Amino acid sequence: MLLNNASRGYLIYHELSTDDNYTWSMGYEDIPEEFKDEMLNRLDELEACFVEGRIPERSEKYEWECKLCNYRRDGLCQLCDVDEFNLTEFIEKFKRKRDPTSLIPLVKQYFDKFGLDKSTIEMDLNPDENGKEVAS
Repeated sequence: MLLNNASRGYLIYHELSTDDNYTWSMGYEDIPEEFKDEMLNRLDELEACFVEGRIPERSEKYEWECKLCNYRRDGLCQLCDVDEFNLTEFIEKFKRKRDPTSLIPLVKQYFDKFGLDKSTIEMDLNPDENGKEVAS
């Protein structure tokens, strides 16, 4: 809504733990001005990071970003905190594999590389009918 100057929009939320979906209709006027300003500032910052090829820094002002991240509890974020970790390189390696199930093994490989505790990665890998490990 902010980017397109739309007068109405929908907030759609998917609750991962229950697989439920929630939808709310809202008007532009329902969004507090302070929130609009913060979002536009953050979008400007994210655009600059994209153009410059750098990872956006965490900000207390936008702490909700990490709260919504699937990797926030000692997951991939541990890697992002390592100075030598290059997220762009990691993403390129993952894309070259062309296999979504390769994410967790790749994360574990990087955890080993930087001496991080892999026991905090909360995904079990079970072989499928072809013997290939898949996330359960």
